[in-house]
Amino acid sequence: MDPVTSNPIDEGLANFDPAATMANLDWVQILAWVTKAVIWGGSLMLSALILAMVLSFWLYWRRTLYRDRMPFVTIAIDIPPMEIKSAKAIENIIAQLYAIKSKFRFHHKWLRGQYTLQTSLDIVGQDGYVQFLVCVPDKYQNLLEKAVYAQYPDAHLRVVPDYTREFKPEDFVSENPATGRYDLWGTEFVMTRPSFFPLRTYPLFVDASGKEFSDPLAAVLEMVSHLKRGERFWYQVTIVPTRKDWQAEGIKAIQAIIKRKNIDQKPSILGAIMGPFTNMINEVLRVSMEGLLGSPSEQALKNQKKKDPDVVSMDAEQKLHMVPPEFDLVVKAMREKLSRLGFSTFIRALYIAPVDVYDKRRVSGDFLGIMRQFTNPQLNSLASNIYIEADFPEIFFPKLRAKWRKKRLLRRAQKRYAGAGVDDTSPLGPFQKASTRNIFSIEEVATMWHFPLMELADKSGLLRRVLSKKVHPKQPLPEGEEERVDPALPAPTQILVDPNITFFARTNFRGLNRKFGIKREDRRRHMYVIGKTGMGKTTMLENMVYQDILRGEGVAVIDPHGDLVDNIVNMIPPSRINDTIYFNPADKEFPVAFNILGEENLQHRYLVVSSLVGI
Repeated sequence: MDPVTSNPIDEGLANFDPAATMANLDWVQILAWVTKAVIWGGSLMLSALILAMVLSFWLYWRRTLYRDRMPFVTIAIDIPPMEIKSAKAIENIIAQLYAIKSKFRFHHKWLRGQYTLQTSLDIVGQDGYVQFLVCVPDKYQNLLEKAVYAQYPDAHLRVVPDYTREFKPEDFVSENPATGRYDLWGTEFVMTRPSFFPLRTYPLFVDASGKEFSDPLAAVLEMVSHLKRGERFWYQVTIVPTRKDWQAEGIKAIQAIIKRKNIDQKPSILGAIMGPFTNMINEVLRVSMEGLLGSPSEQALKNQKKKDPDVVSMDAEQKLHMVPPEFDLVVKAMREKLSRLGFSTFIRALYIAPVDVYDKRRVSGDFLGIMRQFTNPQLNSLASNIYIEADFPEIFFPKLRAKWRKKRLLRRAQKRYAGAGVDDTSPLGPFQKASTRNIFSIEEVATMWHFPLMELADKSGLLRRVLSKKVHPKQPLPEGEEERVDPALPAPTQILVDPNITFFARTNFRGLNRKFGIKREDRRRHMYVIGKTGMGKTTMLENMVYQDILRGEGVAVIDPHGDLVDNIVNMIPPSRINDTIYFNPADKEFPVAFNILGEENLQHRYLVVSSLVGI
């Protein structure tokens, strides 16, 4: 039999005395170690927080400079009555606007402050008339026009002044009655649940037969058509192509629903307090990582698909048995939204009117009720943001805070605020990150902003539409403008034109404003001007005569009325004053001798006499 060997570990455990061990510990030394660890850890955390704040303010400043030097254009869109289609056409336009999403290098983000700019889809009502507009960065104007013309070939697009710049904050917040002549109500709408839960979209506004479509914007147009003179209503849907973080969150939410977990958890009090600081740190880290390694959200989505391909890529028939029956429709709707492109969206409404006709209760009550029709039962809905809404009841300093809210809301409307702190006047601007909530799919955006159906447009009669059809020139026009510079000529006349063409008009088809005219040989044989009073006949002749004078050609104008000649005399340049003969038979003080029979050519003399006999 083998001898039993002793185990040192067993002997140590047998001889271990907890009371004696605790008595022999140097608690003072341990407390000193813990204190040093807390101090060092707190110092590191405080240093990291200060560094994040400095970087966040730097990024905020650079983005502000970038936003201020980026011009935006406001484009009014008029649609022919016979071309008004369903919201599907608008969905195709919005899908092309996703190309605005840009990827910037590290130094472009941190030194130049570049970020993806927003597009605003607007509906403006004033004095009962309705105008559809789009506010887009100037460099993307061509992209928008091509997208609209692809769906509406006969649409009329024109650049107009920004309607929001008509008002200043002093018009609403000033104590001076001379300037504070207007009052304002407005709000912004947010989703009541996470973004991966869809709203009610335009396919769900069709009746059971599938034939009758109830346009969700019909109520908006009806409300705007009843505005009084001086009242204005602004409806803005501001969109920014978003990252794919929300899709990864939606996939996790589907997994949680399958496991019967609650996904509508509200943040704790500590989370709400620390939210601005965590947003600031996350934004700094996100911008840094995207600039160096690319978008982490796309990689996270790919990893999520690798981990659980059943939830992400399985066919609907294969995964139905995984979803609890009561959540079947919810998961299907979520998957449908997650499969589409997403836009960070802000829906904004403002009502502005003179003080004497201002009626907030009528407009605000109607519009808040209109927005409830987008509620999708068991999924998502829209609610007014009480932190933004003007005239929301306040407890402390209600008048002062109401003025500040109106000023802030007007600023957000003018800047087309879309989640970036640089477009807001809030002191928490640097602490705001690019929002990953309020993500709308292209189908949801098209539901919120689209042209009404033809029947509704004809019924309202107040929608700005194309009244005459414009077509492309069927044959090449005589343009002939040469962008050549002659240094011998003064600066205003350095651009030379073809001397064989007399210009008198510009094309306006799809914004291609090109100068064209008539050739010299055609002008000699086929020139005849006819039209009603006020159509521009005299102005066209003035332009043609003025071009002949500048070219040094001989010009003869016979005007039985006198107004055309008076305008031409005022346009004669000093270089041709000595070449001018002004003959006015009614001028008795300075008569001009004119012998109509004094022609040396006998053939012309017989022709003149024959004409006189005919008269």
